[in-house]
Formats: sequence, structure tokens, C-alpha cells
Amino acid sequence: MELGVIINLMEHPEEEFRKVNEFGFRTCQVNGWNQDLFTEEIANRVIASCQKYRVQITSFWCGWEGPAQWNFTEGPLTLGLVPPAFRHERLKMLMKGVDFAVSIGAPSLTTHVGFIPENQTILSIKIFWLPCGISYAIAAGKTYGFFLKRDRRLRLRCCALLKVSGLIISVSTWIPPT
Repeated sequence: MELGVIINLMEHPEEEFRKVNEFGFRTCQVNGWNQDLFTEEIANRVIASCQKYRVQITSFWCGWEGPAQWNFTEGPLTLGLVPPAFRHERLKMLMKGVDFAVSIGAPSLTTHVGFIPENQTILSIKIFWLPCGISYAIAAGKTYGFFLKRDRRLRLRCCALLKVSGLIISVSTWIPPT
């Protein structure tokens, strides 16, 4: 994989792609936290800028709107898709981000899912891609690795599925087997 940079999605993205080219990079991630910019017009500007400056997008980083405290006290309650209070609206924004990522030819979509709890009631966010041509990558705060190695025999307590734009996201709360 080639080294690249992260640039912000803007109404007029040409300047950002020019900088990538001037710095000598050929790849970048496009960072979008404002869903008002996920339009066909801006997607066309992004594509034209990629072609003009010979820059390849490696991922579209889709942020989310709403409260965000980037610390260890309020962070677990406000960041990402984990907090129930913000999950629905953020999932809807993520769906728009998927469509935008596909429209600009990004091979993947990246987001911050939030702090994954380490207690016995574990929140699991599972992403199932249907054929839409891109992959999914996540950042998960300061989550310990043992979360990723949990016993596969965990039981499902509740599950909500949301399907839009060829993406199904399963948000589940798991409890240990008895």
C-alpha cells in the first residue's frame, strides 16, 4: 500500500487535491463530516480533481454529526455508533456516506464506531456488505484487543437491522452464555 494523506471534503475540493499532488502523494483518504456535502455535484468535482491531479482515493472517511467529546469520560457516551441516543441518525448519515463513497469511486468507507464497552454486556456492531463494491473499515477508540477475541458462543439479546443503499448494519447487544 502506498503512503497517502487525509484531506477534508469541501464544497470546492480541487484545492485539497492540488495540495496532495504538490506534496508528492498519489493517494489520499477523503474525510467527510458534513452530510450536506454528499451531493452528486461535489462527487463530480472530486472525480474531476482526482483525474486532474492524478490522485487515487483509498477510502472515504465518513464522520457523523451530533455531540462528540473526544475524551475518556464523555467519549464513550457521545462518540460513534455505539451510544444508543445517537445511533439511528448516525447510521442514516453513514448510509449517505456509503452512497457518496461509491459515487466517487472510493474502494472503502471508514468511520469511528465509538468506544466498544469492555464489560459483560457487550455492544457489537456488525457490518454486512451487500454488493455495492466497497469494503468497510472501522476505528474503535481505545478498545482492548480481547474484545475482538471474545467467545463465539455469546448469545444475542437484541438485534436491529437497518438496510439502505446495499448496506446492512446489525447493532446487537450480547450477553455471555449461562
